[in-house]
Amino acid sequence: MVALSGAGSAGVFVPASANTALKVLGVALGNADNRLGAAGAVTVDYTRECCLMNNSATDPVAIGDIGAACYAADDNTVAKTSASATLPQAGTVFDIDVSGAVWVKFA
Repeated sequence: MVALSGAGSAGVFVPASANTALKVLGVALGNADNRLGAAGAVTVDYTRECCLMNNSATDPVAIGDIGAACYAADDNTVAKTSASATLPQAGTVFDIDVSGAVWVKFA
């Protein structure tokens, strides 16, 4: 998952993580690393469509959570709760596949 850190012209894309200051946008369609470059020199495309994400082992999303919010535990894992308001909202649970992975609809 990719998230926006900062606002306005200071905003940059970063991997989603357990940081409520981030706004999760969707899933990056490629890799981008601009740590050594000028601000704004590199961009990344992303999708907001439903994407399959890993399910948290410690706070798993269940079939009964379809339609409810889920939260970004890291850049490829979602959790059922915000862990006492420490995780940013990732999106809405769309489905759970047979392996237990979570289909997430990004807003």
